[in-house]
Amino acid sequence: MNYFAMDPPFEIKEFREMRKREAQQYFDWFISQIPHRLNQLETLYTWSTESGAHPLDFSRESLAALWEWFIPLVESESKSPEQIKKELANLPEWRHKVYLEQSPEFTLATHSFITDICIYFGEVFRKEFPALQWGLVTRPKLLYCVNRPVIVSGGSNFELDPRHLVYIQTLKVQSNKSNNQALLELFDIRTKSLK
Repeated sequence: MNYFAMDPPFEIKEFREMRKREAQQYFDWFISQIPHRLNQLETLYTWSTESGAHPLDFSRESLAALWEWFIPLVESESKSPEQIKKELANLPEWRHKVYLEQSPEFTLATHSFITDICIYFGEVFRKEFPALQWGLVTRPKLLYCVNRPVIVSGGSNFELDPRHLVYIQTLKVQSNKSNNQALLELFDIRTKSLK
C-alpha cells in the first residue's frame, strides 16, 4: 500500500523565516489536509493490524495502540558525507558532537507517519477538550513553535506542538528509549494542566 507524504503545492521556508502571510497560507493548507491525512493513516492502520485491534477512534486509549503499531515502522537512513559536511558547516562547533551522534535521518515514510500521528494526537486533544483548536502562533519569533500549526486554547496560554512532541518520541524509539505507552503517557502528562 502506498503512503503519500504531505507535500504543499507551494514553496515553503523554514518556519522561523516565514512572514505572517506565509505562515497563514501554510496553516490554511495544513488544516485543509487533516481529513485526508487522518483517512490515510486509519486506512493503513486498519489494513495492517489484526482484526480486533483497538480502532483509531480518537480515544486516549487509541494512542497506545497507534504508538505500538508505529514503533516497528520507524526507519532511518544514513546521511551522505556531503550532507553531513554541509549541515555541520551550519552548526556551531559545540553542537557537532550531538549532531554526529544523531546523524541518521528518518526516512520519508517515517516523517510522513510522524506528521499524520501528530495530527491524530492533536485531534485526540481536541476531542477530549472541545475548547482546544488548531491555531497559529506568530510571536514571539524565538518561540519553538512559531508559525507552526499547534493546538491552542482561546481562554488560556495553552500551546501544544504535536509535531515536536511526536518527533521527540520517535527519536526515543530510534534510540530504544521508548515504550508502547509513550504517546498515551505524554497525553496524560500534557492534559494535567487542562483539568
